[in-house]
Amino acid sequence: FDVTDSREALDALAVTERRQTFLLDLSDRIRDMAEPVAIMQEATRALAQKLNVDRAVFGEFDPAAGVYRVHAEWTEGVSVGVGEWSINRFAPVHAILASGETVATTDVQSDPVTAPSLAIHAEIAERAFVAAPLMKAGRLSAYLGVSESEPRDWTPADIRLIEAVAERTWSEVERARAQAEVVESEARFRAIAD
Repeated sequence: FDVTDSREALDALAVTERRQTFLLDLSDRIRDMAEPVAIMQEATRALAQKLNVDRAVFGEFDPAAGVYRVHAEWTEGVSVGVGEWSINRFAPVHAILASGETVATTDVQSDPVTAPSLAIHAEIAERAFVAAPLMKAGRLSAYLGVSESEPRDWTPADIRLIEAVAERTWSEVERARAQAEVVESEARFRAIAD
């Protein structure tokens, strides 16, 4: 009987249970929200506080304009800023996200993927980050990212949690938008019928 293996298994189970509790609690909080931006804001706040990171952002990709539109941001320091960001400033990272893969870097200054965009990472005080893509019909639609102003080793559990929060958030954003469209359609129909 190996006590070390048992302890490690119990620790892993406890981590999994805490993750599931967090995800269920987040789902409960955002399930009834009607505003997509409010859903994004709550998800970024909750995730940033859970992982104890400097910043969390939720943005959508507009391929026609070639920009990311950051709709929600939670920060403990330098603000990235809600607004539009050209994909050209993050080209190598964008290419990975567009392929459907999560990007995680422990230090932008030593990562070859981020080497071409060091200036923008310095501008937004970002040394380590994880960005999880959200795909729709096989194409990049949005992303959820967290970042630190200092290097950080992201654990596999951190990355799985970010990806899970991204998926839940995107599902709720799409639900809220669909509900808003139904309400709008019903209002137009009533206006025509009157």
